[in-house]
Amino acid sequence: MRCLEIEEIMVENAKNGDDEAFSMIYELIYKDMYKYAFYMLGNVQDSEDVVSDAVMEIYSGINKLRDNKLFKSWAFKILSNKCKRKRKQY
Repeated sequence: MRCLEIEEIMVENAKNGDDEAFSMIYELIYKDMYKYAFYMLGNVQDSEDVVSDAVMEIYSGINKLRDNKLFKSWAFKILSNKCKRKRKQY
């Protein structure tokens, strides 16, 4: 099985309420999420805050994801929107 297929299965399991599966897919992207947020915001605390907010939204809204293959891009779209809102507060 390819990595993408495994990720899709984990996303499907997370959609079905498997918190461990959600934790596993989060582990695959959290470093990139923090790097992106820090690049956008330039502040450690703000980066941590927006990533936390994004993860909560991703977790609570994962059932809205229509195509499991697009999990990472969907998650980063949420993060990007959170970063843009945070930058407007500056």
